[in-house]
Amino acid sequence: MPHDAIQGPYKAGKDASFRGKILYRYCRKPVFPPSTWDGTPAQRSAKRPKAGLKLEFCYGYAGSQNTAKNLFWTADNKIVYYLAALGIVYDPVTHSQVFYEVRVPWPGMLSASG
Repeated sequence: MPHDAIQGPYKAGKDASFRGKILYRYCRKPVFPPSTWDGTPAQRSAKRPKAGLKLEFCYGYAGSQNTAKNLFWTADNKIVYYLAALGIVYDPVTHSQVFYEVRVPWPGMLSASG
């Protein structure tokens, strides 16, 4: 491979200001970056985003399709049930939920005590 060509796309953490041939295995001929190429955005785009998701509220309940005993009331009038792979404790007074990840092989296995 000549030193005026690189193999494959730009890599995260590497210099993205290269202006020569770029060889891709799926292209028959080499490609070139645009003449106005600025490699700074490519370096930023190659990094993982610092974004994430936060669970705020779960809507829905599959009670009409699920005939298992999966809905419980606690002594302080909170409602406990599961939805997908989450155990949910719902407080109707404050309209808030607390979530617990279900780490059992089958989400239908919910038990309450106390």
